[in-house]
Amino acid sequence: MTRSLVDEQVIKTDDYQTVLSAIKKRESILATVMAEGIAMPHVMIEPILQPAMVITCCQEMDWQSPRGDISKVLMMVLPKPSPRSVLMAFSRFSKQLLQDPCAQALRQAV
Repeated sequence: MTRSLVDEQVIKTDDYQTVLSAIKKRESILATVMAEGIAMPHVMIEPILQPAMVITCCQEMDWQSPRGDISKVLMMVLPKPSPRSVLMAFSRFSKQLLQDPCAQALRQAV
C-alpha cells in the first residue's frame, strides 16, 4: 500500500522507508481496527506531500487487535502540518467509520 503513495506522488521515492517505518511504529503502539473487519493505519509526518487514502481488500488476516481479524485496510496519510480543514475531514471520516451503518456499507461495497 505504501508503494502506491510513491506511484501517486504522495511521497518521494527517497521517503518511502521513512513513511513505512512511521506507519509500522504507529500500528505497533495500538492496532487501529475501527470496526469489524476494517483497519485504518494512519500517520501524519513531514515527508507526506498531500493528504491521501489507500484502500485495499485482502484475505482475512490477524491485525493484532482485540477487535479481531480484518479484510479491509484504509491507510490514511497526512502532511505535517496539515490545514485544520483537512484534519477535520479526516476526523469526521474516522468517526463515521466507527458507526455500524458506515462500516457495514464499506464491508459490502469493497
